Amino acid sequence: MIFLVVYIGAIAVLFLFVVMMFNIQIAEIHEEVLRYLPVSGIIGLIFWWEMFFILDNETIPLLPTHRNTTSLRYMVYAEKVQSWTNLETLGNLLYTHYFVWFLVSSLILLVAMIGAIVLTMHRTTRVKRQDIFRKKCLGFSKDYKKEGGRP
Repeated sequence: MIFLVVYIGAIAVLFLFVVMMFNIQIAEIHEEVLRYLPVSGIIGLIFWWEMFFILDNETIPLLPTHRNTTSLRYMVYAEKVQSWTNLETLGNLLYTHYFVWFLVSSLILLVAMIGAIVLTMHRTTRVKRQDIFRKKCLGFSKDYKKEGGRP
């Protein structure tokens, strides 16, 4: 469960930084943008097809089909699997059989998140910045001299 919370939080933070980097401004949809609509529709359909293909119980190699399926161990396990939903089956696979790859992908996601933070916090040297504390101190000393006090 903790893996899932970490992943959702990391993806939300990455999405936030991507939106910040794009500097999105509201604009009207032009005819040039509409010509990309068929390509994006095809990509979207391929994405949905892949998601349904992955989440289908038949495509997940959980049950051994070409092995000895008459053993008692397999029969008990098969009864439990048949009552699982697609999400439970996927979670069981990720957290038991593929947990190493799951952790490696979380480290890659962590590096990507840190990279997004570093890219958005880049400071340029060409921008003039004000030192407010120094400016206030100079203003105080000028005001103090105008009143007739000693510096």
